[in-house]
Amino acid sequence: MFGVLLVDDEIASIRYLRNLINSYSPAFNIVAECENGQDALAVLQQQAVDLLITDVKMPILDGVALAKEARS
Repeated sequence: MFGVLLVDDEIASIRYLRNLINSYSPAFNIVAECENGQDALAVLQQQAVDLLITDVKMPILDGVALAKEARS
């Protein structure tokens, strides 16, 4: 099973992605959902994930900066 972290400041987008993943991909487990990149970094410091799905434009820490931080 693959761990997934969903990051988006729009709740509707998170809900859509959660439903899509749960409906069509039983091999993926959503380990956390965050509303900004800073919260997502806190999750990543506590546990590793296999897949990070993030919005690009978000408050506090955007998706591009989050991806760079997550990679390092």
